[in-house]
Amino acid sequence: MPLYPPASVSTIKVNATAGENLVAGNLCYLKSDGKYWKASVSSSSTGTAKLLLANATISADAVGEFIAYGTFTTSGLTAGSVYFMSTGGGISTASPTTQDYVIRPIGTASSTTTLEFDPSVSWATYKA
Repeated sequence: MPLYPPASVSTIKVNATAGENLVAGNLCYLKSDGKYWKASVSSSSTGTAKLLLANATISADAVGEFIAYGTFTTSGLTAGSVYFMSTGGGISTASPTTQDYVIRPIGTASSTTTLEFDPSVSWATYKA
């Protein structure tokens, strides 16, 4: 049985509570307080947790819309590139090369404005 949603599902959105002020495109992890905070490659506890992508600006302690899987529209992407978790809720085409940073792909750009968000449940840490 496939692990992915059926082809008819393009984007799965959920409402959740932000733990801090977020902007659209922030990559967030589920913290033990039940809120979503900006994820970072420098922390294995944030880099290995459940990930969502903020779909709009969300104030701390407010409920807002997040993407769990699917298409996110933005700008400045490199078409065809795989994106990884970065620092401060960001994403990057560069896989981490710092000792013990988390390597976790989160999606692929299908164009310069479309990220296909599909965060991997697999991860590793960089070892020099």
